[in-house]
Amino acid sequence: MTALRFTPASDIMTAGNDAAYRISADHAATSDGIAILAVCGHVLGSGRHQNWQPAVSVEFRDLVITTSTVGGLMCWVYFYPDTAPDAVGPPFVIGGEPGRLHAPLGKKIRSQPEDAQHATAELLYGLACDFLTDHRVAHHRYLEAVRVRDELLDRRSRISIDYEQADAAVDARYRILQVAREGNRS
Repeated sequence: MTALRFTPASDIMTAGNDAAYRISADHAATSDGIAILAVCGHVLGSGRHQNWQPAVSVEFRDLVITTSTVGGLMCWVYFYPDTAPDAVGPPFVIGGEPGRLHAPLGKKIRSQPEDAQHATAELLYGLACDFLTDHRVAHHRYLEAVRVRDELLDRRSRISIDYEQADAAVDARYRILQVAREGNRS
């Protein structure tokens, strides 16, 4: 079976809180590539009881597994708390909350041999466990909260401007009405 390993690639520039890893095989160089990871999120539940949970997006570049070129590929690894019915995969703890990681394999990976599928799933879990730290998740949540706050402040500003314009239009029409009434009296 092909066991893939990864090492941080500090020479590859990534944005913000992202990280890059070089992928290689434990034995002969039959597997290689680069993985770019970023924290993202997914929502559990619907309606009023929505719960944001962390996830990792993994972008593979030039991925080769057991001499099969998979090429560029996007995968996601989701965190599900133990209370969620969809909790499958290896155990993991984020922010003191125990849960499990889940990495659905896409069509490109499922079309590979069984050992390559297993090695890729193990690689995804390993990358996620190494990358998905409490600090990164907290930083992502903070940046997301700042983005939402800024959007709300912009919306409030636009609403305030729209209100002022509507108020000015009402005042102008009222003045026109007053002038028309005074013109009718004389």
